[in-house]
Amino acid sequence: MKTDVKYTLNEIKLELTYRCLLKCIHCSSESCSSDMPELSYEDAMRIVHQAIDMNVKKIAFSGGEPLLWPNLEKLIAVCKKAQMTVIVYTSGIAPNNLTIIKTLKESGLDKIIFSLYATTSEIHDAITLVNKSYHQTLEAIKYSISLGLKTELHFVPMSSNYTKLPELIELAKRLGISQLSILRIVPQGRSKENQNIILSHSQTKELEKLVKSNITQDMNIRIGSPYSILLCTNSPDCMAGIDRLTISPDLTIAPCDAFKQVKSIDIAGTNFYSKLDNWSLQECWIDSPYLNRIREFIKEPLNAKCSSCDNLKICHSGCIAQKYLLHGKLSSSPDPLCAHIRECYSENRMKSLGQHLYKQDI
Repeated sequence: MKTDVKYTLNEIKLELTYRCLLKCIHCSSESCSSDMPELSYEDAMRIVHQAIDMNVKKIAFSGGEPLLWPNLEKLIAVCKKAQMTVIVYTSGIAPNNLTIIKTLKESGLDKIIFSLYATTSEIHDAITLVNKSYHQTLEAIKYSISLGLKTELHFVPMSSNYTKLPELIELAKRLGISQLSILRIVPQGRSKENQNIILSHSQTKELEKLVKSNITQDMNIRIGSPYSILLCTNSPDCMAGIDRLTISPDLTIAPCDAFKQVKSIDIAGTNFYSKLDNWSLQECWIDSPYLNRIREFIKEPLNAKCSSCDNLKICHSGCIAQKYLLHGKLSSSPDPLCAHIRECYSENRMKSLGQHLYKQDI
């Protein structure tokens, strides 16, 4: 399946390794400290050069924990020579972490984004399942800021920490951080095993209120399209496979992080052009039936309930990946955490789909 529409790849996320010293209860990659998939240096450099040839503007290195991947500074230096914007997503926890962060800064790293789940070790460490991880991450954050490296935070709301968002925002302000991004849990990996951590509908409404009441001029709270149901974003358009791509350590491509455990054959009926082993980045970007099916679906008509909703311009029917993971297929139905959820899905219907990921409590 090819498309006549030309899409420009502007941004890639390269997951270098699934090794991580943390064991976060929501981790979609189920990362741990050993025996995890890892991208080879040769493959990583090949992909970077292919991205440069395609004039990709931005690259993010993530994991797992990218600070555990050797030679990251060499990748960054090559990207910066090509004038790409380079970002690293991290917990900040690795042997010699401060030395590594300094080396990345010296190699030209533009921005480093730390995952922080609370302002206390009690809550944060209960999520990472590693004692003292909060203090280690906070130390890395402060060191990054002291280097003059642009530093931001990622926050993943869960049932145990979402009410702590205002406290985290205040901490960010005190540290001199000007942007905090709110990321939505994807019900795959460990979060599928720990379903009680996923926000209920009433908790999601509380989160919406917390976000709206804490938006100030000196703190940008970034809400991406996966959380468009919070009605807090001015950019609800889903760009999965439109201008960006996620690449896993096994070289598999996905339209975005939320689709990375969804197989190409389940979406498009084939695995052709879905892996950067036999095919180049450009070939996959242009010819992937997986990506082209997602692109076509994004343009398809919405469910009648969504089409008549006053909030459609703000939410755009929510996250297509979340809907896929609930239904097992691409669906035009409202987002599972939509305010109209009770009218659209019955609890029995959701149970019949084999999912208990979204609690019916409104």
